[in-house]
Amino acid sequence: MGIDEAGRGPVLGPMVYGCLYCPLSYKKTLATLSFADSKTLKEEKREELFEALKGNDSIGWAVDVIDPKELSAKMLKKNKINLNEISHDSAMGLVDRVLKIGVLL
Repeated sequence: MGIDEAGRGPVLGPMVYGCLYCPLSYKKTLATLSFADSKTLKEEKREELFEALKGNDSIGWAVDVIDPKELSAKMLKKNKINLNEISHDSAMGLVDRVLKIGVLL
């Protein structure tokens, strides 16, 4: 299982966390697909990779989108929650969701 995020604060839009999980036996297969930091890939290649993932029943994924209003509310309330805590909670929430559907990590 791998987790990554995009966005980093309420000013520029939502924070989006995503995870991908698959059997360890797929490690070499994933390596051959030429995944890289999405900022270094053209949109066409990102779409191609996403389609390859969607077409495989042994690969699963989940996302958590944290709205800018929710980020602001958490950061401005009396007992403030900083971005690192919000990030941690999102990542752990993704792990929990995957465990609840029976994926063994």
